[in-house]
Order: sequence, then structure tokens, then C-alpha cells
Amino acid sequence: MFVLPSILIGIVLAFPSLWAIYKYGFQQTEKNGFYPVPSFLAFLQALGVGIFIPLLSSIMPIRSAMKMGLGESLDYTRSKTKAVDVQILDPSKRNISSLIVFGILAVLYGVSVYVLLPLSLLSFNLGLLLGIFFVILLSLILGLTLVAINFQHLLEVLIVYTLLIWEKKSMRLLILKNLTAHKERNRMTALIYALSIGFLIYLVVSYGIEIQILQAKQQKDEGAPLAVNLSNGWLPSLYEKLLADNKDKIDAFSYTTYAFSRFKNKKIDKTHASNYSRISSKKLTLWGVTPDHYKATFNTYWEIT
Repeated sequence: MFVLPSILIGIVLAFPSLWAIYKYGFQQTEKNGFYPVPSFLAFLQALGVGIFIPLLSSIMPIRSAMKMGLGESLDYTRSKTKAVDVQILDPSKRNISSLIVFGILAVLYGVSVYVLLPLSLLSFNLGLLLGIFFVILLSLILGLTLVAINFQHLLEVLIVYTLLIWEKKSMRLLILKNLTAHKERNRMTALIYALSIGFLIYLVVSYGIEIQILQAKQQKDEGAPLAVNLSNGWLPSLYEKLLADNKDKIDAFSYTTYAFSRFKNKKIDKTHASNYSRISSKKLTLWGVTPDHYKATFNTYWEIT
């Protein structure tokens, strides 16, 4: 009943949310090619998640209702939450499937860390190395989530005694007992929220790192905030008037020739740099630059010696 209105409201709110995030979070504008309109694939993904998650979340209540009798399930005057749960286990009928799954995952994790990780380092397999680090990060998120769940009761006590310090002791004890009675339900909610927040933080950090890597690569390739390639026989004199008209807006500019090895009828055949004994040498590529070259380029990727 609430799923379809929630999906429609979420799709409507996606437009102003994307606009605010890209404008104030990422400092992007429509002039940079950004439009706050989700793609058709994004609409399908949002619709699928909006329908799939409620269906998935209804499995546990349905299973809980099927475990009860018909009269107990239809009785809405009594709370379905049980403060005390007594289970009698038969050792011969013990379910060890969870232990087997955990053991297999632990073995795979150990093999990936102690076998595949050294193998990727020795063979310089970056794809395998990044995949292992990705699995380790996911395991770190799951491990921190389990740690948070184990400290859930201590945090509940701390919050109750901190925020309800003016209440009577009996009221605080009553709240703590209610929290204990709803411990299983609160644990599932805390698990969902912890995993969701962990993945969101991971995605935001990964996005920031990826943007920094791409920006550094672009700066290294271009060398300056604005680089113009004078190809097809264009001469620098064609830009002289443009530079003269905007000299109050331009801090510095420089010209860079093509590599000497690309020139025809060149007198320089090869260029090498070697030590004094000429035992070791390296091939060099020479370019011609103007005197203001170091003022107009990024100083992060060069060093004057």
C-alpha cells in the first residue's frame, strides 16, 4: 500500500536532490555537461529496488506469522514480541549449515590473503590485486558491522542513561527492558542500517579517490590548466591577437614545440643522457619551450635540477 507512493515520491525528489548534490557537493553546473535527470536505466534500477526490497522484507514477517497458530496470528490485542524465548535443542538434530558456510568463507578469505595476494604481487597482476583488496574492504565493512552489533546493548544503555537522565530510575529500567524484548528486531534493523551506511561511505570515498586519480592523470597529460594543440599547419601567430586582447585575464602562457624526433630534415638523430663514465644511459625526448614555460604549467610533475 505504501510502496508505490514511496517510489513515486522518491523519483520526484531525485531531480532536486541530484541538482543539489552535483551543484554544492561536486561543484558541477549544466555548462559542464551535467543535467539533473536520471537515465532510463537508473529509473528501471530504482523501480526494481523499490519493489524488490519490500517484497524481500516481507518474507520474515510472513515466516513468523506462519510459525504461529491461526488464533494467535489473528489476535491483534496482544503483542507478538516475546520478552523471553526458550529453545530446547537436540544435539542429534543440530543445524550446522551456518558453521559450514562460515568455515568455507573463512578458508576462501585465508587463501585469498596468503596465496592469491602474494601471487598477484609476484606476477604483477593488478586486476587480481585490486579484486583481493575489494574483497578485503567488503570483509572489513562486514566485520565492523558485527562489532557494532555486539556493542549495541552497551550503546543502548549509554544512550538511555545519558538522554533520559531526568527520568526516574524505574522509567529507565522499563525502557531498557523494552529494548531487550525487541532485541532481535532491533538487531536486524541495526544490521541493515550499518551495512547501508558502510556501503554508502565506501562508495563516496571510492568516488572521491577515482575523481582525484582521473584529475591527476589529466593534469599530467595536459601539463597546464588549458592546452591548445596547434595541428594542421596552424601557426602561433594566429593566436597572438587573442592573447593580446586577453592579457589582463591570462597570468602566463607558453609555447611548446613537437618533439625533435618528429621534425623532418633534422640534424639531431638521437638524444641520450648518461653519467660521467657513460656506463649507463637513457633515451631522452627533447622539446623546445619558451622562457615562461614553468610559470604556465603545473609544477607538480617537473623538477628543475
